[in-house]
Amino acid sequence: MLDIYKPTAKITGTGCSFKTSARERAIYCSLLKQASWDEKTQRAGFLINKQSPEKSVTIKFNVTEAAAFLEYLDRNRPLQLFHKTSNQSLVITLGPYMSKAEPTKQLGHSFQVHKTVGNTKVSFAIGLNFIEARLLREFLIASIQEIFKYRINERDSYFASQEKNKKPVSESPKKQERPVPETEPEPESFNEPPLETEDETNLDTP
Repeated sequence: MLDIYKPTAKITGTGCSFKTSARERAIYCSLLKQASWDEKTQRAGFLINKQSPEKSVTIKFNVTEAAAFLEYLDRNRPLQLFHKTSNQSLVITLGPYMSKAEPTKQLGHSFQVHKTVGNTKVSFAIGLNFIEARLLREFLIASIQEIFKYRINERDSYFASQEKNKKPVSESPKKQERPVPETEPEPESFNEPPLETEDETNLDTP
């Protein structure tokens, strides 16, 4: 969470708060108008206006819009975003905050939100010096990384559960081969010796 409050003794200040919801893949920004000022303690009150729709506004940014904030902060390019719901429409701007005494001197950045509800229009503005802008930049980078990490873990958990619940494929029983019947060995063939015959030359002639 990042909180930036800019109170004034004239009770014209604004407070700004950023927080991350990795589960919703979003970064929330709330702006409050200053409600009071204690001269003795030099302290201001803001929270009493949290429930007043005319003195507070909450914006839900996605990671792409957060990246657009970073692009502006890195390159000092004017940024304008539009949000519209059934209840309200918002125009969000981020631009250079220039010195009134020296119009060409940039003192930081001006964050403004113009809110329209029906016929009622209200604006919120807060100036960020360069140090506060740096804090916002680092917060947005950390928030984007947190959202990415949550999404990766969510995906890994999903696939792990799918793998765990996956039914094992039952192997079909192997077909047993019929045993080859043992055959008796063929009897060895014996060649009878040829009949002995007397050589005709040895026969006595009568």
